[in-house]
Amino acid sequence: MLRASGQAYGDLVELIIRAALEPATGMRDAFEGAGEMLMGTDYIDPCPIGTVAREVASTHEPLREVAAQVMQNWTDMLVAIFVDAGMVKSKAEPLATMCIAAIEGGFILARTHRDLSGWMAIGETLATMIQQEFER
Repeated sequence: MLRASGQAYGDLVELIIRAALEPATGMRDAFEGAGEMLMGTDYIDPCPIGTVAREVASTHEPLREVAAQVMQNWTDMLVAIFVDAGMVKSKAEPLATMCIAAIEGGFILARTHRDLSGWMAIGETLATMIQQEFER
């Protein structure tokens, strides 16, 4: 289930980001869509991978490994998007890692506060970071 849902979430995010004219705009679009989903579902858990990873990281090695692989796949997907858009891989890798960490942390904040302001600020910050990296 973790692998399948991780693949589905990754495919959706990739589709949204690649549909945009540039990755920064795509990241904004992804955050806006996820924000609408959060509000529309009364802040249900949007990412079962992150939830499982937080719960089992120290207690269940096989599930931790699956969650780690899913998150690595997401990171690799973002690296590919950034590189395909012209970013050098050495810059794309840490930026992609930052994006995954910010997304997972943003979900926690949005659900905890039951508010999208932090979520949207994170999305805007990531989009700005992405755009700045392409401008260098």
